[in-house]
Amino acid sequence: MIECVLGGVIFILLIVVWQMGKREHLGNYVAKPVVSFYTSRMGGSRDTVYVALHATDWCPGCKMFKPTWEAMKKTLDGQNIVFAEIDEDKAHTPWISQYPTVIMVYHGASYQYSGPNRLEDLCQFILDASKK
Repeated sequence: MIECVLGGVIFILLIVVWQMGKREHLGNYVAKPVVSFYTSRMGGSRDTVYVALHATDWCPGCKMFKPTWEAMKKTLDGQNIVFAEIDEDKAHTPWISQYPTVIMVYHGASYQYSGPNRLEDLCQFILDASKK
């Protein structure tokens, strides 16, 4: 019994170490496969900024964040940014564990927004990360 538990723990640790080796650039752990996930599904080029909102209909935080998201899209309209909204109830993304989650991909690097629900902070995050 203890061998099974120990074997399971070692297996999980190996997966964690393997995933940490695949880290991409900076921010709250967003792995390299995430970059290709967004760029292959959202079109555009390496110079395009991709920003995706992962949310659900039942999440109170998502409902509170939605007006900020919509205002941000209007504020940054006309720039080289592709926006996407991913309904996690219809198509769950394996590496997304909380909602809402905003992921930005630019020049092969991915970033996860972890700031407050404020338009200025969200826009600044996107503008700052897209200058790197």
